[in-house]
Amino acid sequence: MSIQTVGFVGVGRLGLPLASALLDAGFNVLCTARGRSAELVERGGVVPGDGSVRAVADESDLVLSCLPSAAALRETIEGSAGLLAAEHVPPLVELSTLAVDLKSEIREKLVARGSDLLDAPVSGTPAMVAARIAVIYASGDPLLHDRAQAVIKAMSPHFVYVGEFGTGTKMKLIAQYLGLVHVTAAAEAMAYAELSGLNLQQVTELISASPGAVSGQFKIRAPLMAAGQYEGRLVTVDLVLKDIGEVLSYGTEVNAPVSLIKVAERHFRRLEVDGYGSADPAKLFDAFVSQARQGVQ
Repeated sequence: MSIQTVGFVGVGRLGLPLASALLDAGFNVLCTARGRSAELVERGGVVPGDGSVRAVADESDLVLSCLPSAAALRETIEGSAGLLAAEHVPPLVELSTLAVDLKSEIREKLVARGSDLLDAPVSGTPAMVAARIAVIYASGDPLLHDRAQAVIKAMSPHFVYVGEFGTGTKMKLIAQYLGLVHVTAAAEAMAYAELSGLNLQQVTELISASPGAVSGQFKIRAPLMAAGQYEGRLVTVDLVLKDIGEVLSYGTEVNAPVSLIKVAERHFRRLEVDGYGSADPAKLFDAFVSQARQGVQ
């Protein structure tokens, strides 16, 4: 049976462009009455019934969730008006970066109701999602993947099916490890340039054109650092720390090397303590320059 109506839970910074892509592809999109749902409704989305997850589930062929925390996922599934409270429990495509064990636990509860869960975290910023260049790593039952494939492809033409359940999250954790270390390195390099008296705009342009030196995170955030723009439009320090926590937790579980991500965590934790939890990670550049001028390491 083809999927026509898609429920979306978590219309936030990342969820809004994902859900908007579904509307652009011609799907009927239902959402809960939370987050940026009003913006989605303006684009053609619908808030059914009382705006609860249960109301969304009852009218959807498939539900997607894009959530900021484990607590939010548990409430979405197990809350009094959550997915499991619905008369009809459709399959769930879980797009968040959350622990494999948690997703496995949720999957078991859905399977007990005759449903299933596809682990499919998104790798990319909201701007990358809007530009259709983000990647989705889908993993789980291949039959569910085949059924949901058109929906996932509408959000991410670059999506890939990576195999058995949980593989998607593991792949995303590697991407997060590299991305967050690269953000930290970019901030240090730009601080190095600033303290050397270089023109930051020129540094941004020349390094961005150097294949051996540039990273995706440098290209995204060096311009923000050069312009002093730290308002957290793409992602925030708080969300970075959540993802670092997931990377460290699973890395410790499998005894993986995590020394570099621990360095990044220390720097971002200092930003959080200083009151910049809602800032873009590019704020790290400002902190490095300030600390250097005060003689702090």
